[in-house]
Amino acid sequence: MHQSLFHPEKQAMCDDIKLTLISCNEISPPEGAKALCWKLYTNEAVNCAADALKTVRYYELRWRVEEYHKAWKSAGTQVESFRLQTRQNLEKIIVITAFIAVRLLQLRELSGNKEKAKSTSCEGYFAPLEWKLMWSKTEAKALPKKPPRYIGRIMHLLS
Repeated sequence: MHQSLFHPEKQAMCDDIKLTLISCNEISPPEGAKALCWKLYTNEAVNCAADALKTVRYYELRWRVEEYHKAWKSAGTQVESFRLQTRQNLEKIIVITAFIAVRLLQLRELSGNKEKAKSTSCEGYFAPLEWKLMWSKTEAKALPKKPPRYIGRIMHLLS
């Protein structure tokens, strides 16, 4: 469904906005639950079902982008706390902390999948030196001979 939003009369300089309404309806809700219906207005071009699915996917990924910014700006690297004197120094720290934020987000998503996390060695995500340094810094026990098999153990060390 295509629709236009017209500018207020007082703001004649504004262009009208052409929007498309995409309706996402749950086909098989759980027994006893009401089917979900999600209405999405977009200014993306939607001419067929494939376009609609692509646009819905963009909106699904929006939450991942929000979580990335959260890991980058506040919870993970606190990039906004850096007060560097030059633009070059600021650009360097932004790049470094962006990689750290991506890694934190990947680890958080992995830890949410308990089965995969239990079967994944920490060396699948960390270099041997990285996990050994984390272990040494946070544990009162001797370093294990083998890397911890449960990635959740390393996630606990990071928190």
